[in-house]
This record gives sequence, structure tokens and C-alpha cells, in this order.
Amino acid sequence: MNNLQELIQAHKGKRSYANLAEASDGQVKAASLQALATATGTAFPSVNTLQGIATALNLHINDVVLAAGRSAGLDTHPMPDVHDLNERVFYHQHHAATHKAQLAALRARIINPQEL
Repeated sequence: MNNLQELIQAHKGKRSYANLAEASDGQVKAASLQALATATGTAFPSVNTLQGIATALNLHINDVVLAAGRSAGLDTHPMPDVHDLNERVFYHQHHAATHKAQLAALRARIINPQEL
């Protein structure tokens, strides 16, 4: 899903906005749902509205929040995993040290070719 409008449209099905409002446990009104589903606004919905949308559409709140962020123009690419980054840094540091040692050995051979 690209944005909140598309998310609501894709999961609404044949239900009316009044039905969705009921399914939200009273957290969001039908008029608000319709406005969010049909307009391309940049205002970020309230926490209650986001939770109501998630409840009404039976979606995880993270999906709704990310869609609302995209609608508001936020870059919603996930942050990389810190542990994964640490592993990558260790891997590259280890290989860099190995390559430095190999480069030093090659330089020594170039400088002193008789030691072959």
C-alpha cells in the first residue's frame, strides 16, 4: 500500500463507511473515514483515528501508521537492524584487515623479488 487512502480503499470491501465506523468501536466517525479514504490530505490522523482504522479494517496498527506517514509525505523506509549493521561492520573490518595483510605481503614481494 502506498498511502492511507489506498489502504482504506483496498480493505473496505463492500462495507459502508458507517459500517466501518461501527467496526472501529466508536474510535472514528464515518465522515472521517470517508474523508480519509477519498481525499489526499497531508494531515496526520490522531492516535484514536489510526487505532480505529486498524480495528475497523482488521489490520496491524503498524500498517496503518506507515500508510498515514506516507500520506503525510514522510519517508517510511524501515530503519536497518542495529545487530545486522554491527555484523556487517565486523565482517568488513575483518576482511579489510585480511586484505591489508595480503597487500603488505605483495608489496614486500615487489620490493624484494629475490625472497620468492
